[in-house]
Amino acid sequence: MSEKTAAPASPLNQLFAVYEQAEAKAAALAEQAVGSNVFAELLATTATNAMALAGLANAVVDRGVRLTRVAARADVTGLARQLARTEDKLERLLQEVHELSDRLAVPDFPPDDAPPARPARAARSAAPRNGATVRTPR
Repeated sequence: MSEKTAAPASPLNQLFAVYEQAEAKAAALAEQAVGSNVFAELLATTATNAMALAGLANAVVDRGVRLTRVAARADVTGLARQLARTEDKLERLLQEVHELSDRLAVPDFPPDDAPPARPARAARSAAPRNGATVRTPR
């Protein structure tokens, strides 16, 4: 009769026991899977695929930026390099001009007592009399 005095297990307790058994089996299977070489190969393949997808996404974004005609990072760095080279060349040219001007002893500006330059006769006659500006062909 003592067997009948024990309270029957409630459905919630039964569900909890089944959950614990399933969790224990899943943990054992997961530990066994993680410890195998197959898991390491799967992890390496997944990482490789993720890096490949990241590279493809980067290429797609760069292509999209290029199609919108907006300067991309590579374009800006290329222009910066070209600008730096041009500035260096101009600096060298300026140094050469100063050196040649020192050799020839030619002043940078005309002297103060020099008469102002007059426009050519054809340019003076083509100038409008009413104050409007007209472009003359060169």
